[in-house]
Amino acid sequence: THPAALFLMEHMRSSPFLIFLEILTGISGLLPDPHYFGSGLHHTLRGGHLGLHLDYNFNDNLNLWRRINVFVYLNEGWEEEWKGNLELWNADLSDVVVSIAPLFNRLVVFEASETSWHGHPDPLQCPPHIARKSIALYYYTAVDNPAWNRPKRATLFMPRRNVDKWSPDQRYDPSTE
Repeated sequence: THPAALFLMEHMRSSPFLIFLEILTGISGLLPDPHYFGSGLHHTLRGGHLGLHLDYNFNDNLNLWRRINVFVYLNEGWEEEWKGNLELWNADLSDVVVSIAPLFNRLVVFEASETSWHGHPDPLQCPPHIARKSIALYYYTAVDNPAWNRPKRATLFMPRRNVDKWSPDQRYDPSTE
């Protein structure tokens, strides 16, 4: 791992960065995951993708609720035709709300709620020697948002309507394919 990436990841777990996130999001008591469960450096090769999903909402090892996702993209010279955009979808999965290119030094922060469907579902079309690189970090609180009243659950995947395999009566589980 490059020393600059390690330095950045440590900074993003520091008190000043946590205060920044708390001010930005209005969520107090944010804590980083000291074990990087599912987070850290992500490296996706040509053809790779990540289907639309809701993240797991509770970290059993820490006994904390997942509240915020933070991504930093590390892709210098990323081309639009290579795909790989982070897509944030609406609650009923009927449309993309925003599509964010994974451009170098871009920071994305969003709440890990019960309606924050996201992914980069189109297979990467970058050259074989190029990879989509990012740092993903997750932040937690001891108390969940009381308005959500959500049960603890694992990550849920759902295909895009009219694009991927989809049934309105059934959740999609990519491990069954």
